Parts: sequence; C-alpha cells; structure tokens
Amino acid sequence: MDNFSIKDDLHYVGWVDVYKQYPDGSEYLVYSDHNIVTSGMGVTLASLFASEIQSVEDFKIDRFQIGVSGTSTDDEVVTRSALISPLAAGDYGVNTTLSLYSNNIWERGTLTAQVFAAIPSQNIVKAASDKVTFVIVLDENTGNGQNVNEVGLLSRNPMDLSPEGSVLCAYKYIPTIVKGSAFSLVIKWTIQF
Repeated sequence: MDNFSIKDDLHYVGWVDVYKQYPDGSEYLVYSDHNIVTSGMGVTLASLFASEIQSVEDFKIDRFQIGVSGTSTDDEVVTRSALISPLAAGDYGVNTTLSLYSNNIWERGTLTAQVFAAIPSQNIVKAASDKVTFVIVLDENTGNGQNVNEVGLLSRNPMDLSPEGSVLCAYKYIPTIVKGSAFSLVIKWTIQF
C-alpha cells in the first residue's frame, strides 16, 4: 500500500479575471491572476465535516467584500482572515443594485461587524464536478470613486456562531482600479478543488 499524504491529494487552484464591461456590451480584461485560498477555506471545510450540519446554507460561499487597501504579498494572504479595508455600506453608493447587509466576520476568534454583499445564486456556477465560478458585478452605479484593489469571498456562518460569523475563504489583491460610472466591474473567480 502506498503512503498517503492528504497534502499530496488535496489542493485548491483557480483563477481571478477582472473585466471592465461597458454599456455597449464591450468587455475588456484588465487583470488575470491565480487564485489565493485562505486558511478560512480550511475552517469552513473542517467545520462542515466535523459537526452535525445545522444548515447547508451556513457553509455556502455566497458573499463577498470589496476593499481599497489590498496587499500583493501572497505568503501573508494565505493566513489573512479579513480584508484590510472593506467598503462600508455608503461606499457602494445609494443606487447600487447589490444586496448589502451588516453581519460579522470571524477574525481568529473575534467577531467584527462589517458590510457584505450577496452573490446572487445565478452568479454561482458549477463549471465542472470539481470547479465553481463566482461572478461578482459592480454595476455602473456601484462603488463609483472607490480605488478598488482587494476582493474576498466568504462563507456564511460555518462555525454555527451566534451572532453569525462569516469566514474569509479566498482573497485576492488586484492592481488598483478606480471604479467609475462609465463601466461595470465584473470579477469572475474560479475555484477548483
């Protein structure tokens, strides 16, 4: 029998593509790079397998945050448990089409109140049996004037905390894009298990 190492078998790969999409339908790729899965993905999966499932909904990666103080140091990012400077509700704009809500993020044992945006279920696509693509859209009315340079995917409440505590599962620094009303910013984030 061969020696089995879970490190040899389990890995996450993926890609983040960022597009500017204009009202005339034209779309331009402005950034593309590998995926960064954080230790929060491990927390989410370990919680799923180690406990009685309170609700499958609690383990879904169905929310995101956008931020303005990202870092490009991949080694540091793997252990990151929150965005450096996530947007506040007002930063998304009064005419945003995003579903925003206040909740807590779990940061190494501490719950901190922050604002999250929902990823609509139709924007979460199972691209293959081991691959999921999340599509995040900041439309022409969302985040205008913000220097967007970090984005995170979060699970809802995998540790069954009360009050709820979302967990950062993936983080990506992107070179700063000044969000304007002339375009939508579309982020296509694929994770393969």
